[in-house]
This record gives sequence, C-alpha cells and structure tokens, in this order.
Amino acid sequence: MLTMNQKLSNERARRILSGGNEPEFTTISKNADHDLLLEKSLHWYRQNFNSLLGKKWVSEWLISKGRDDDAKLVFRASKNLLRMISPYCRCASRGFPMTEKQMEFILKNVNELLLDARKREIEKPADKTTVQDRIEAKANEMLTTLEPVLDILTESVIVKKKCNPIIDWIKTADLNKPMATVALNRLQKSYTEIKAAQDKTDVDLVEAYSYLKSKNLKKLVEYFEEAISNLNDRISVLRSSRKPRKSKPKSAQSQVKGLKFMLKSNVFGVDSVQPSDIIGSQGLVMFNTKTNKAIVFVAVEPKTGLLIKGSTVLGFDSSKSFEKTVRKPEEFVKNTNECRKTFAVAVRYLNSVKTKSEIPTGRVNKHCLILQVQ
Repeated sequence: MLTMNQKLSNERARRILSGGNEPEFTTISKNADHDLLLEKSLHWYRQNFNSLLGKKWVSEWLISKGRDDDAKLVFRASKNLLRMISPYCRCASRGFPMTEKQMEFILKNVNELLLDARKREIEKPADKTTVQDRIEAKANEMLTTLEPVLDILTESVIVKKKCNPIIDWIKTADLNKPMATVALNRLQKSYTEIKAAQDKTDVDLVEAYSYLKSKNLKKLVEYFEEAISNLNDRISVLRSSRKPRKSKPKSAQSQVKGLKFMLKSNVFGVDSVQPSDIIGSQGLVMFNTKTNKAIVFVAVEPKTGLLIKGSTVLGFDSSKSFEKTVRKPEEFVKNTNECRKTFAVAVRYLNSVKTKSEIPTGRVNKHCLILQVQ
C-alpha cells in the first residue's frame, strides 16, 4: 500500500517524465505561433498515450459533437489509429483553435477509425476471448505495475539515490517467459528513447528530456542497461527451466554428465568438488589452469539457482558474475592465507586483484577446476 507521500512523489515523477502538466489553451495570444504550439501539444499527448486514454479522448470528442452511439464503438478501435488521431481530438476538446483543414483532418481520420471499429465488431464476437486476448490483458496488467517504477527511477536519478528500482521490480514480479519478454520490450523502448536523447540523435527527444542534466541522462542509461541485462539473464533461466511434458525431472548427476571439467590438477595438487553440487547453487568459483583465469558465477534467480546444460553454466547474473586473470594462481588455487575460506572471501579476494574483469560466457572445458560451490 503506497503512502500519500509516495503517491505524490510518483505523480511528480510522472509529470517530470512527460514534460510537465497537460497543455492549456485558454490563454493563447493572437500573435502566438499556432502550428508550433500544436506540434508541442501533440508531442506531449503522444508521450503520455496509452490505449485507454486514447479511447477516452476520441470518445469525449465524439460526445461533444452529439455522436454518442459512435463514441461507444471506439473501444474496438485499432491502437495504431488511436495513437495517430486521439491527440488531435484531445487538443480540439480542450479548446485549441483548429483551422478548417485541421478539423477536416480530424473528421476524416475519426471516421476511418470508426469504420475499422465496426469491421472488428462484426469479425470478432464480443463474448469470445482468445488466448492472445488473455495474454494481452495479463501483459497490460503487468505493465501497469512497471510504469510507476519507471517514473520512480527518473526521480531517483534526479535526487541521486543509489538504487535501481527496476531490478527490485524484476526480482519480485511474477514473470513467466511471455510476460518477461513483454517487460523486456517495454524497457528496450524506453532505453532507445533515452539513448537517443543522450546521443542527441532525435531533436524531439532531446527537448523532451531537456529537464535532465547530461550526468542524469548518463545514469539513467546505465540503469536501463543494467535492468535489460538482468531481465535477459532471467529469461534464459525461464527458458531452460521449463518443464518438459510428461517427463520425470532429471537428477543433478544426469544434468552434469556432459560437463567437461578437470577432475584433478597434478600441478596444483587440488581436486574439483562434486559437479552435481552446482545444480541449484547460488554461487560457483572455477579456475582455468590453462589461462590462469578465475571465474565467478552468481545465480540470477535464487529459487532456480545455477543450472548446467551440456558443458555450459546457465542462470547466472551477468552484472555480478565475472572472470579475471589471477596473478598468483598457486596462492589462490591452494587456498593460501585462506583466500577461499568462503565464497564471499573468494569473491572479495578476486575483486582486489587488479586485472581486467570480463563477463563469463558460461562455457566450461577440460582445463577448468571446480573450486567452490555455495
């Protein structure tokens, strides 16, 4: 349950993200550039568009023209047609002085929208809900919980809070593969817009995000990149952990039977731990004796843990997992000075090693020792 202060904070963030409050046309001077004002207003409505609002804007305009029956048809309209004409209808309803040609444009496109709606009403029975409809409805419901989080993210960047609320939302949201893909597409859409504003490749987007400083935009881009990477990692887990139809779950031993790894290193005098322990684990430390690289895997989804498919580790968080060359391999592998006393100590030790850190591929080969499983 959101408190009153949180609701006000969310509302403020929405206003900031959308470029301010809804346009007003009650005090337009005669000398004002009407074309420029209309274009800016249309941009505001496009930024704040969703299908429910679009239907409301067109319906209100039709009702103001005495076309109540036509207004009832709008709920069947195509989203693409709504996106194009509903901002014009909203401007006209709020008193923008439209020219004769602009009114003709509105009338023509609204009639096309209604024609399309009538066809849809005939072709699609109102009492029959398809699987696609149910998926779309569930996706829309899920997105209503994501939108306020995106607003909060923008506000957190402005006030310099060191957190990424999208990551928290991803962890707590009840996502299956289709829903996660819908959320990913929504994040990628926002990321593309913000990146275009940062790179100054789109004049309209540069103006829309002009209230953010360059360092705020940079941080926002980083947060979206982190969230998209995290969600991609989780989608790979959802895909790999999908249960086959009418088949018994495989044991940990059978899942790792194709894993290629080094059973024992004669050079270091160290044995690998049991590979079956990797299945469902939260953390894993490996060492490649050929490249002298230590590899750390951290599970992206605690409930599922790490998985093995063939000779590849799956289900790891690419933002927390890493691999780097160890300058003193014998000290690390033999656990000198207890640098591998626990998983956390091993990670802390490797973070202190001043070599380049890279994102692991997940591939395991015959040169890899399995040192620790958490």
